[in-house]
Amino acid sequence: MNDTIFVVLFYLIPIIIITGIGVGVFFISRRILRKQIKSVSTRKILIWLATIILTPILFVGLAWIVVFVWTYYPNKDFNQNDWQANQYKRYEYSASIIDSRILVGRSKRQVRELLGPGEYNADPDTFKYDLGDQPDIFGIDEPFLFVYFENGKVARVEKQWDN
Repeated sequence: MNDTIFVVLFYLIPIIIITGIGVGVFFISRRILRKQIKSVSTRKILIWLATIILTPILFVGLAWIVVFVWTYYPNKDFNQNDWQANQYKRYEYSASIIDSRILVGRSKRQVRELLGPGEYNADPDTFKYDLGDQPDIFGIDEPFLFVYFENGKVARVEKQWDN
């Protein structure tokens, strides 16, 4: 059953979309060129060339737009109250935390006060924070914010996907 769903999603849907785009390009080209070119044979060649060239370009453009919209999420400036209140949208603040280096040089106590206790991690010199369900094409792995300590102070902060 799963193989059938995969075949439909991966092969059939793009073929249907490409066919729809191609038919649309064909009829629009025919309508535009009917008024512009009087020679039937030249017009047919140009209609088919336009269809063959524009269809894949439009499909790739449409696919790019879908991927962009599907994976877009805002990068917000870090706000302690929002971070602690919105556990499932913490990914929106991760870039701000990393880029601003707001945690570097802070103690474990200061990090806990700012970000909260975090999740269990076997390494006592690493804090791990779940960033929530970040929009992603595949959405298999969850992103986490790892805070690494050296000599009791934050040395670096990284975003990693845990699987």
